[in-house]
Amino acid sequence: MRILVYGAGVIGTLYGARLQQAGNEVVVVARGTRLQDVRASGLVIEDVGSGARETIPVGSIAELLPDDAYDLVIVPVRRDELSSVLEPLARSRATRVILFFGNNAQGADALTERLGSDRVVLGFPGAGGQLVHECVRYLMIPEQRTTLGEIDGGSSQRIRRLAFVFKAAGFPVVISSDMQAWLKTHAAFVTSVAAAVYIARGDARAVASDDALLRLMVRAIRETFRTLRQTGAREVPWNLRLLHELMPEWFAVRYWRKAFRGPLGQFSFAAHSNAARDEMEQLAADVWRLICNGQGSLPTPCLERLYRRAELLPRGAG
Repeated sequence: MRILVYGAGVIGTLYGARLQQAGNEVVVVARGTRLQDVRASGLVIEDVGSGARETIPVGSIAELLPDDAYDLVIVPVRRDELSSVLEPLARSRATRVILFFGNNAQGADALTERLGSDRVVLGFPGAGGQLVHECVRYLMIPEQRTTLGEIDGGSSQRIRRLAFVFKAAGFPVVISSDMQAWLKTHAAFVTSVAAAVYIARGDARAVASDDALLRLMVRAIRETFRTLRQTGAREVPWNLRLLHELMPEWFAVRYWRKAFRGPLGQFSFAAHSNAARDEMEQLAADVWRLICNGQGSLPTPCLERLYRRAELLPRGAG
């Protein structure tokens, strides 16, 4: 496939590199010093676990032109940056499949309004990491597979083809039957984790050492999942459903204590939360709006307390 990766941050770099290695033709959109880095050194990735570093040459451009044709555009941008990429994507009528690959609790309406419902696919990566100078230090998350889904939840030929392409690049993949609900419940989870990190002044190990904070985070996630189910968001990422709906609270607390002490806490939870405060604030506002404007009647006092302590609670809320 000829693939455009719209952004050379952590996820764009990792997935672009692996897809290029798998035999696809990858071109990356980047700007400023990041564009210079990619043109000079390619995509540089380093596995946190093994320390193995690889450099993968790819094509690079500063902007997407209307007549540029790709089989797939992957858009791994943050929630707070999403609106800025819609205009160039809307002008690019030569590309028929655009995969939005990141946090989005709003749903697909704004995307389909600008791009057309036939062009939009939703997804979420199964990795985290940090961009250190020109190198992305990454960590695969075994519990979170790369997740893809059509807006209508169907198992289409194109979504199966995309799953095959990602699997061939080494990413475990699952196809969601309700990706919009998946993203809403995942946003509730990730903003609760980010709130705990902010309360602990950005230190993952400090979260692990604070049992009261871990319990508050776990309770916030559990009660928000229950409320979102009442509003119609019924699909929960399978690993989070197991941990927060099927297992007892003490087990979830113990799991997160261990996770925050390890590489997952540093290179996924803390790294992204600390680098993306603007995104977390916008996502928290989206989650709060879903809860307040939906049809759910269950209260969420733990989420409100957690957001308030982390200064994520939207103004005028509560």
